[in-house]
Amino acid sequence: TGRIATLSAHSTEPSIELNLSDAEDNGIVHGDIVRAYVGHTSILVRALVSDSQSRGHVFIPMHWNNSHASLARVNSLVPANTDPVSGQPALKSALISVKRYAASSYVFAVIQDHDIAESVINHLQSAFQNSDFYFARSPCENGWRYEIASKQTSKKTIELWQHALRKLPHQQVELQDKNAGIYRLSCFKEGNLIAAVFVSSTIINHSKQWIADQLGKTTSPDSRFRLLAGMPNKDLPDKGTIVCSCYMVGVNQIKEGISGKNCKSINAIGELTQAGTNCGSCRGELQLLLNAQQAELLTA
Repeated sequence: TGRIATLSAHSTEPSIELNLSDAEDNGIVHGDIVRAYVGHTSILVRALVSDSQSRGHVFIPMHWNNSHASLARVNSLVPANTDPVSGQPALKSALISVKRYAASSYVFAVIQDHDIAESVINHLQSAFQNSDFYFARSPCENGWRYEIASKQTSKKTIELWQHALRKLPHQQVELQDKNAGIYRLSCFKEGNLIAAVFVSSTIINHSKQWIADQLGKTTSPDSRFRLLAGMPNKDLPDKGTIVCSCYMVGVNQIKEGISGKNCKSINAIGELTQAGTNCGSCRGELQLLLNAQQAELLTA
């Protein structure tokens, strides 16, 4: 499944779900990189802060491995205990600690040429020996998307990407704020987007799914600057993070259905967007969104 773009769109990074109070107690905010560890063994994952997670408990999916992320094998934290009768391993739980990973630079990139992005990853692997930098790669419709966080300064990270992208014959649009440690670059070949790189000294909160959707597509000169802004035009709404992989329905579309179209049930959301009408695996998430959005409307 790690090779299938539509499935990867639902979960593009290894993550840890934390209760809001637990996150606050540990100085963690939504979107931070978190080190989860047992003794000297640790993994690096993206924080998803939610009041739907019980306090004192975290959830980390087991599906990520070293093929698609730098340090995300959650089973490495689970003790090798087995049931004395059946031999069944205790793979479901472990007592862990969490700590915010203080990154100096963050990167979000979408790119068609896989080898160029891998050259950046290889450089970071050599510099940090995999133990102190974070990356996750996942396929998107016309290429690959990357999330990276490291102790390397924004300045050096920008230089690394500029050097790597010189290998591409392309037109480019560039934006840089040296004082803020912000850099954005989009590359085009024959009018089609072939790469977009966003570097920042803080967490990157752009419309990532929308940016990934533009890869390989023809863009007008005006929309190229919109791409650097990290958000679509008003006539091209941002669907947000994918919730329903079957029909590629995003969280923003679902929220609009609840608040703007008065959907009051999962079935109503399905009738409007098709979300939850095929395999049904997203129906639990749809219910959480429905509960949260309705609670927000009641207190507004």
